[in-house]
Amino acid sequence: MGGLSKRIELIQTLQSKEQHTLLLEGGNCFFSPSIRVKQQISSRLPELNVIAKDYLHGQSAVYGIGSGDLAPGIEYLKTLLNIHAFTALSANIFDSKNQLLFTPATTVQAGPHTLGIIALTDHSLLDNAQDIQALPWEKAISSELEQLSQQSDFIMLLSNYAYKENVRIAEQFSNIRIILQSGYRASNLAPQQVNNAIICQTEKRGKYLGVLKISLEGNGFWEKKHTGEYRQMEREITQVTRLLSPYAQKDQLSENEKFKQEKLQAMLEQLQQKKALYLQGTQQTKGKGDLYTNRFMPLHDSLPEDEQVSRHVKEALEKRKALLKK
Repeated sequence: MGGLSKRIELIQTLQSKEQHTLLLEGGNCFFSPSIRVKQQISSRLPELNVIAKDYLHGQSAVYGIGSGDLAPGIEYLKTLLNIHAFTALSANIFDSKNQLLFTPATTVQAGPHTLGIIALTDHSLLDNAQDIQALPWEKAISSELEQLSQQSDFIMLLSNYAYKENVRIAEQFSNIRIILQSGYRASNLAPQQVNNAIICQTEKRGKYLGVLKISLEGNGFWEKKHTGEYRQMEREITQVTRLLSPYAQKDQLSENEKFKQEKLQAMLEQLQQKKALYLQGTQQTKGKGDLYTNRFMPLHDSLPEDEQVSRHVKEALEKRKALLKK
């Protein structure tokens, strides 16, 4: 809670500098999956209201419901949603009658682009108690994605699953372009390209704000030059080219030097062929690809705070202390 006012102030500063911005929150903002004690939950209600009102509702965030948000029961999250009316999504949480308990997906307009956002809650961390059924993503997402594809031209997934599961999702559904995962990694995860998606995560302790800037003026596929594999090939080609340079400057070469030059030349040709094959044979070579850049911005103590939110946080913490004394 201590960094919430700094986070909101930083978000508002970034929004003032960019024409189109979207705030995505991956989940587990309210509870951790391990919380069970009723006293712990009741004493935290003032803080939860600040998160829901000032952060999620006040900053128009799109929230992916995490398993932790449902750990103490669905009634707490439902109450916060009814009071503060923020956008909270989950495509695989059902009641005992197989009815979806939350909105599975939404769309947001960003200039000429309609962005589709869908969310998944990690079913493996829920015990299916209290009339909650959390279905595996394989059974829940296909029809929702098909419908969302008809309504939007770019799809993002807020996933509460671990990285290995998100890789499987990306491999199966090529229409998902971004997977923002939450809840598993203690550290930041820079964008990883899998199939036609990039998977990324900001660390779960709230000490950073993750910023992903994208350009969708390309061909509908991420530019492959962003991958670590491509950059490694570029480094190797540069290194071999540098080693070849001295031989090209000599008028005559010894037999040993000719042997080394031929060996390096063969290596260079092999690397260039490998690079060409990497960029060929897929649809990603048909025109310029979509681009992205990312950064993780630390929430330093020296950052300015949103004064109103700071005041609300202090009031909530005082209320919590009072509730714990009862």
